[in-house]
Amino acid sequence: PLEPRFPNGPLRVPILDKLVEDGGRTIFGKVESGTLRLGDKCCLSPSELPCQIGLLKDSKGNEVEYARPGENI
Repeated sequence: PLEPRFPNGPLRVPILDKLVEDGGRTIFGKVESGTLRLGDKCCLSPSELPCQIGLLKDSKGNEVEYARPGENI
């Protein structure tokens, strides 16, 4: 059985792919736990690189304000 996903739990977004262009980074991932919101300040592991969510898109390329567990962003 699959483990339950908790929208109020700690944020976990495994990185599936990334692009570096025009001085910014685009990171693709799937929210496994927690909720990711536009403007959130995060820390990338294992490098502990601080970052802030400036743009958030769903799997169809639509801009969204937040992403919940199970969503590809």
